Amino acid sequence: MRTRFLALGLVALALAFAACGGSGGGEKGAPSTSNSSRSTGPAPTGELKMGDEVTAAGTELTKPTNPDTRQVDPELACRTFVEAADGNCDIVMMAGGNAMWTVEPLADSGTGERPWRVRIRVRSKTMPDGGWDVALQLPDGASFANVSVRSHDATGDGKPDLLVGYRSGGTGQFESYDVVAYNEGKLPAVVAHREGLHKGSVSLDGTNIVDYSADQESPECCPTRATRTVITFEKDAFGVTSVSDVAIDWQPPDLFA
Repeated sequence: MRTRFLALGLVALALAFAACGGSGGGEKGAPSTSNSSRSTGPAPTGELKMGDEVTAAGTELTKPTNPDTRQVDPELACRTFVEAADGNCDIVMMAGGNAMWTVEPLADSGTGERPWRVRIRVRSKTMPDGGWDVALQLPDGASFANVSVRSHDATGDGKPDLLVGYRSGGTGQFESYDVVAYNEGKLPAVVAHREGLHKGSVSLDGTNIVDYSADQESPECCPTRATRTVITFEKDAFGVTSVSDVAIDWQPPDLFA
């Protein structure tokens, strides 16, 4: 009988030890399959290094299923397509022809961010007499604290490209931007995208794009350092030509401000 009780006791002890994850003194457990570590915030800067290619991956600008061809009012010009009083627009002579961009904020949610309507149009081939087609657009519902567009020759062909900047709300003030090129015989397309620039800013140095992302080790109120990344168009692609750590005082005002 004593032997039976002893055996039962040993079995119970083994079961309890296994339930607690014991394995002969080892500290490694089974690999977790949880997705709880997935980030829901702005994407990181990607730890770009010298020589890395910068592609359009991650952009939210997309080609619409319907080009939404519309006639322009000669007197209103690009404001024909702007409904919000505080919206902005312009017509830019790019390498592939005239392109029209429109940016307008929609209803304010009171959270520091609101939806924005962004459209890039080109002259219509089906409605040649004053018609414009949407070639790229921001999906409905995309929300930011601010969106703005600047024109600048970033590809070195002597014609302006479009740079579209997006600022998120919150203490991180993360910034993203797209570079849109419009080449002859093609439609406008995003050729480079950057995102997750912490308290970021973008500046221009000739055809180079220089962006800054403040360090996240310092208190949120007052970062002391920033990563300075130089992006250059070479051999039909954008790539990183310089990465350096600089004092936060070196970070210039934002191109998109």
